[in-house]
Amino acid sequence: MAASELAEKLFEKALLAITAKELSKASSILVEAIKLKPDFAEAWVIRGNVRMAQDESFDAILHYDRALDINDKLWDCWNNRGIAWSNLAMWHMAEQSFRNSLEIMPAPEPHMNMANMFCQMMRLEDAEKEYRACLEYGNDDLTAHLNLGITLLGQEKWKEGWQHYEARHANTPYQMKQRRVLPNWTGEDLHGKRIVLYPEQGLGDEILFMRFASLLKAKGASRVYLEAMSPLLRLANTLDHIDSVYMKGNGPYDVADFSCAIMDIPMRLGLEPWSIPHALKYLSVPREVERPELGDGLRVGLCWLSGHRPLQPEARATAANKSLQLKWLYDLKAIPGVTFYSLQKEHDDHRLMKEMGIIDLMGGMSDLADTAGLISELELVISVDTAVAHLAAALGKPTWNLVRFSGYWPWMRAQTGTVWYPSMRIYRQPQMFNWEPPIKAVMKDLAILAERKAQEDAA
Repeated sequence: MAASELAEKLFEKALLAITAKELSKASSILVEAIKLKPDFAEAWVIRGNVRMAQDESFDAILHYDRALDINDKLWDCWNNRGIAWSNLAMWHMAEQSFRNSLEIMPAPEPHMNMANMFCQMMRLEDAEKEYRACLEYGNDDLTAHLNLGITLLGQEKWKEGWQHYEARHANTPYQMKQRRVLPNWTGEDLHGKRIVLYPEQGLGDEILFMRFASLLKAKGASRVYLEAMSPLLRLANTLDHIDSVYMKGNGPYDVADFSCAIMDIPMRLGLEPWSIPHALKYLSVPREVERPELGDGLRVGLCWLSGHRPLQPEARATAANKSLQLKWLYDLKAIPGVTFYSLQKEHDDHRLMKEMGIIDLMGGMSDLADTAGLISELELVISVDTAVAHLAAALGKPTWNLVRFSGYWPWMRAQTGTVWYPSMRIYRQPQMFNWEPPIKAVMKDLAILAERKAQEDAA
């Protein structure tokens, strides 16, 4: 068998390994194929894809460059090269790759990937333009609609943004039970009607949008039933104007007239950023929760990690970009008069926490209601952009939220305050990956706050 023919067979075998998610095996097979056929451009491209899937973007670029040396008309290779450069935050190289791809073959994929890149750069107007270009191909791409929706929401263009964001309900093979069993509320008159509201995304999103549930009573609903995820079940019972709270997926579907995702309520009510309910607090600590007795000093809660290490690569990358390393906060321990308490449930920083004098009571927390009990006894919460920040602010607690540079949803372009929570202050990265300025600002402000409290206590 000729070397070229054997290389083709190895290539097919590598594709099967990729389908089986055996990336290391596929990578090794492709090396053998390339040895037999050094000018095998497709093999170089696919091995580049494998390396990128293995979080080795720079190595992927080397493979793409070799493929383009062989054939510079491979539009998909240019597109993938752009993604790899984006992963490395090399924006100029990425943009040029996407534009080269479009010049060779106008297609929705480079528009989509360039839009994603512009979102990371906070060039939201440019991202909007590229998502719209993607949709001009007539494929009605649900992901493009969804991403366009989030980008519009981040620009405070809520009327159109919510409409595109609604594509998330169709962009899944598994429709929510509530949407299958009950008619979806699309703004119909609610007088005398019963409606089930349900969460659909993360805990932070659920807390953020819980505030809107009470508005439906004012719209005439006779009964408002709220579903909540398990960690928020007890807290949800403290909301005003809710008739009953149920575990997610267990609402009273046999008696309700409609269902609605809580994140769709602002769309159905035609709300804009300036019309968000601005109550200082809308959640309370349940009566049965035992509040811990804390020590003296300025009591400050710390949360430095976002999420529970999600498995999807994009979600994992987002959680990492939103998180801090605790060692970056090490100098906080030098501020006199401050006692720190951990609000971090899952972490590997026990030794460093002890060294920094951070008190850890989280082992006794069974759900977010217990965490709320701890937060209620604090004077300040400092957190990265995660559920803890939402919880503290929804309780009306002063909250300093460390937000990544590209955190345009839900914070939009906020640099200090936010329309969502009166008690929250935003500390945003000035550039991607650069946590030094916001951390320095937090340290400066905390030192001032601690000194002020010491003076008040001494008076």
